[in-house]
Amino acid sequence: MKKVKRDILFVAGIACVFIMASLYGKSRLKETQKHQLEEIFPATQFSLEQVNSHKWHLSSSGLRASWYLYTGAGKGYNGPVTVLVQTDIEGNIVQVRITSNHETPSYFQKLEKNNFLETVSRIAVRNYLSGEPVNAVSGATITSRAVLQGVRNGYSKGENINLPEARRPSFGPLEIIVLFLLSTGIMLQWIRNRKVKRIILWSSLVISLVFLGFIYNQPVTVSRIVAVINGYLPEVKHEFYLYLLLGGSVLTLVFTGRNVYCHSVCPFGAAQEILGKTGRAKTFLPAYYRKLKYLQWTITFVAVTAALLLNNPSVAQYEVFGALFQLTASNILFIVLIIVVGLSLFIRRPWCNFMCPVGSVFSYISLIRNTVGKLWRQTVYR
Repeated sequence: MKKVKRDILFVAGIACVFIMASLYGKSRLKETQKHQLEEIFPATQFSLEQVNSHKWHLSSSGLRASWYLYTGAGKGYNGPVTVLVQTDIEGNIVQVRITSNHETPSYFQKLEKNNFLETVSRIAVRNYLSGEPVNAVSGATITSRAVLQGVRNGYSKGENINLPEARRPSFGPLEIIVLFLLSTGIMLQWIRNRKVKRIILWSSLVISLVFLGFIYNQPVTVSRIVAVINGYLPEVKHEFYLYLLLGGSVLTLVFTGRNVYCHSVCPFGAAQEILGKTGRAKTFLPAYYRKLKYLQWTITFVAVTAALLLNNPSVAQYEVFGALFQLTASNILFIVLIIVVGLSLFIRRPWCNFMCPVGSVFSYISLIRNTVGKLWRQTVYR
């Protein structure tokens, strides 16, 4: 009973820290639109007049010119991407600026490399009402779509134009692959024939590595988890696969007690398994293994808390997934990736066992499940 009480206090303590950090992060970053706009257009040179909550009239006595400003937000990879659209009186876009976001820097590097904001600014703002007049940037699809959505939302709401919202979930090849991987992961728990089990497992790992990793590049990341904790839910229309992937992984863990995602769905886990097979890697369980796990969980806890405090999910993302699957990451992460790849040839799943924050989050969910289960059993059989 003492252990159950200790686990309850531990779980509740972490939950309280996350909740307080999230509330603090959201409160400290509250900033009025006018304050943001005045930083871009100083009051000494420009005059701002608010038309409504999404539209402003901007004028300059020195230049004898005037413009309209529209502010809107789109759903990005890690939360809302807020944009500022400046147009002339005729409605031609003068510039599009991103005023706030929670995206991973590498995605914006792709936008800059493709001159995305300049391309977005070459089109009359009214053209955004009929859809997306500019193609999304490959490798940063969600981020670029968020910018386009922000332009559309800002202009339509600023002009009081009601637009139909397509909320039907998308269901395509990626969703089918996710369902297949989750289904095979669940099946592996009940199959007893070792040969059949091995064939299904390796088929699942290869499919995950190729499709979920290199082709679609959609592994579960801790930044996505932090975004969900913070209330930034992905758009169902474009990211229904994430609801299936993250929701299915959590529900499977809750109802079966097995971490299916880390075992057979994660593409980076698959990469380590394949490298391990090549180098005949062995499981590494030193006497201090438990202490290393505590260190792994502590680093994840600190990273998630910091991301919530700063209201920026990308702060928590220190995985090397982008370095492997997209070849975009900081120099430090590339170095870490090289080390992990080298270790994977001799040690089975070194990243999963000693560093992965996603695995730490699933361990926390498993602890909640087991603690609730023990408490329930003790209450029922008392």
